[in-house]
Amino acid sequence: MQQISQNLQSIYRNYKAIPLVLSAAVVIDYALTFYLAGGLERILKYEYSPTLVYAIEHNIVIPYLVFTVFFYYAAGYSCSVPVKTFQPTFHR
Repeated sequence: MQQISQNLQSIYRNYKAIPLVLSAAVVIDYALTFYLAGGLERILKYEYSPTLVYAIEHNIVIPYLVFTVFFYYAAGYSCSVPVKTFQPTFHR
């Protein structure tokens, strides 16, 4: 049990691995969207994301998804680096 806790702590403290969770969530979200929609017509009719609708209409879904995953990783990474280096100071 101690080994599992140490493994979780090493993942939690690795500021490069945490944004991967965000990127994986985006991939899972879009994969389930396309799988469960049953067709592009349903996505075009019911999807609220204007960028995804634009990507489908212009046949650029793969570059859109790659850019979205990269953006989520970069945003998560840029937010987690300052958190990693933050040293709290408490005033009494």
